[in-house]
Amino acid sequence: MDKILKEKPDLLILDVMMPKMTGYQLVQKLADIPHCADHMSIIVMSAYHGMKNFFDSWKTVAFLPKPFEAEELIFRVNQALEDASQKTDSAKLHSDNLKKENSREETKKKALIAGKNEFAIKKAEELLGSLGMAVTVEMEDSYAIEAVANSKFDFILCQFWEDSSVFDAVKIYSAVQSAPHLKSVPFVLFCVSALTIDAKQNIEKVPIIPYMESSDLKEGLLDVLRRKAVLESI
Repeated sequence: MDKILKEKPDLLILDVMMPKMTGYQLVQKLADIPHCADHMSIIVMSAYHGMKNFFDSWKTVAFLPKPFEAEELIFRVNQALEDASQKTDSAKLHSDNLKKENSREETKKKALIAGKNEFAIKKAEELLGSLGMAVTVEMEDSYAIEAVANSKFDFILCQFWEDSSVFDAVKIYSAVQSAPHLKSVPFVLFCVSALTIDAKQNIEKVPIIPYMESSDLKEGLLDVLRRKAVLESI
């Protein structure tokens, strides 16, 4: 554990050998460290297949039941390292956002866009920016929750993602509802059209912009901004 905290690796491969080593306590300790799960992936190897449910409950863990093919391990390692690279990019984006947030003009209205679909987010960011808003983009739900807790926004656009273990819009919405400085701020969901019903069931009484193409998101976003009177000039 001390070596992990000192070296801060992107990937930890844990070979679990029962009964002397279960790996449970180590993973639980790592889970309790703030943002540790955002920066480290873990691959667990074990002949005890019954342990899979526990390790699968922590989203950064891949479980490999023994015996397995070498190609499977190589694939999992490459996948984990790609995820680590994406997490690093998200962390850098988050850091850059905090720096920009401190230097922005206070007179500008501020918008938060949170989600995973880079293409849709880019189009929304361009639109809001063209309307004179200062836009913060967060692509990890934990960073979006942190931004909600520490910043005042005039508009929040959040993606509803099918897999809540990857991106949890419900948690972000709950954080917004719990923040006294954001209770009256318009909160709008966007999602692919096929997820509209799921989005409505998970977060009630919130405007939803379904989309299949960038033009759908743009028109829906403009309509919501007008109805919510976010920008009087629209």
